[in-house]
Amino acid sequence: MDTIFGFEPALAAAMIAAAIAYEFFTFAPLIFSAIVAVRRRTTMRRKFLFVGSVVALTYGLLLVFLVTICVPISAFMIYVAPSLKFNGYLEDSWFIAVADFAVEWWWLILPPVFIAAALVTTRYLAKRWNAIVDALQG
Repeated sequence: MDTIFGFEPALAAAMIAAAIAYEFFTFAPLIFSAIVAVRRRTTMRRKFLFVGSVVALTYGLLLVFLVTICVPISAFMIYVAPSLKFNGYLEDSWFIAVADFAVEWWWLILPPVFIAAALVTTRYLAKRWNAIVDALQG
């Protein structure tokens, strides 16, 4: 038994560590908001609602971004760009180079985006949370 699922043990351990790190990065909104809710134990009200709001806002805003930006760019890259490339246009286009890079490496770009969005959303809502709760209660 020198291999684990066909990989050397060191490579399998590195793959498992990378997968765990990737999962922690994608769960960053939940982790960051839970840390803020626990640290502000006495001053923050409705902590579960805070955590749920941060998670929903972060994932929702990223989904809106992906739908409004990435879907049209992907449609352009699939339906329009190949025919333009074939006819000799877009040979030195920086847009095509960036879009090809994003299509190829989106899975490495996503975790830092999750972390940045989670930090921004958590900091934005944490400062205003008690006023938001007061407004919800009427």
